[in-house]
Amino acid sequence: ADIGFVSQMESWGTKWLDKNGKQKDILQILKEQGINNVRLRVWVNPNGGWCGKADVVKMAKRAHAKGMGIMLSFHYSDSWADPGTQDRPAAWKDHTVAQLEQDVYDHTKDIITALQAAGITPRWAQIGNETKRGMFYPTCQTNKGGTDNFARMLKAGIKACHDCDSTIQTIICLDDENFSSGPSSVSRSFELLQLASVWTIQQPVRMT
Repeated sequence: ADIGFVSQMESWGTKWLDKNGKQKDILQILKEQGINNVRLRVWVNPNGGWCGKADVVKMAKRAHAKGMGIMLSFHYSDSWADPGTQDRPAAWKDHTVAQLEQDVYDHTKDIITALQAAGITPRWAQIGNETKRGMFYPTCQTNKGGTDNFARMLKAGIKACHDCDSTIQTIICLDDENFSSGPSSVSRSFELLQLASVWTIQQPVRMT
């Protein structure tokens, strides 16, 4: 279950009710419904701090206390990253490719290390969000000649995860099943491929 908005919604006064109308912690409700893993979105320097490091650690601790596994979804942006918008964090705006590569590594390691300091090691780490056409447009955009640069970013994020703990499974997230434009040089570096489908606006993806 993706609980990336939970802390922000709770700051607005949102209350959670179970199927019997009893108010409970949302994580307890999810656990009672059989949810045993949660996904946390990670932004670099977000407005209000939501989905930033402190917020992610706070929510990870809540989920961990319920015995849930943690998946981190790294966007490498200050806000949403998706196929139409893959903006650099403001602090990385003028960085070279080599600097961006180091930024990705450092940010990934910083977040995971913060979780480990709280006694939590994530089970999965998603390197970028909906990255069929790359990230940090246009520098690392696969349909704009940035495939090799994109591969460097993926490898940096994957290496940071495995340097923190070799058991962390890394994920490449796409917005559909076609990865033909992706960098083949990272095909043996990650463990899982994730397809992101927004049910209300996309037809179901049929895998064969």
